Amino acid sequence: MNIPDEAVQVALDVPVVGGRENYIRSILTAAAPFLQGVKVKALEWVGKTEIKAKAIIGTYLIDQFAEKFRLYSLDRSSYQWFDTLEAAKAAAQADYAARVRSAIEVSAPAPSPRAQALEELEKYADEKTAIAFSRMMEAQRVNDTDFADAMEKERNAYSDMTMRIRAISSQPVVNGLPQDVINLVIAAREAWDTWQLPEEEFKRLDTALEAFAIRVPYEDEPEALPASPGASE
Repeated sequence: MNIPDEAVQVALDVPVVGGRENYIRSILTAAAPFLQGVKVKALEWVGKTEIKAKAIIGTYLIDQFAEKFRLYSLDRSSYQWFDTLEAAKAAAQADYAARVRSAIEVSAPAPSPRAQALEELEKYADEKTAIAFSRMMEAQRVNDTDFADAMEKERNAYSDMTMRIRAISSQPVVNGLPQDVINLVIAAREAWDTWQLPEEEFKRLDTALEAFAIRVPYEDEPEALPASPGASE
């Protein structure tokens, strides 16, 4: 993590007062607005004798007495002393940011089209694995050895697909697609092209493949596509 210069500067401006714990707390409080993923808009200060900043939650007030600067609470019931004006402003900014963030609910980012497509493919493979296993067990029950063997092979194939999808889901993508993702997309297209899937499964697989329509040109084969960084040779 790179510490912004602004965070370092406001930390340096914090006066060394109180015990070590309170001092460290003051430093972190002052630097906090510059260390968060969501940055709250900076307060705009006006005035010379009484320095004020209007915000949606109230007006911050700083005045000077001798060589010290006094920051008042929003309700003016208390105040804090600071050695510099910048330190007082930083404390006000930290208080303002904390109050604003406390009212913000950060929602999780929506999954990428790639993640959604892989999730659909994994569900499809899991369901097909379960169906093949069920049919294999039924064939074994009625001593249909050939059909049982065929279903076991189908179950193993779909189970292997599930493991590959999970492995791909855990891989970071820097540029383009990993080669194994390209291979999987082409294999899924080949299954889709047979037109032998049940209608509902056909539609689900078609939807999952849409996310790769541009990123993996339909006419290309795995060896004809440039491998992305980190892809196996």
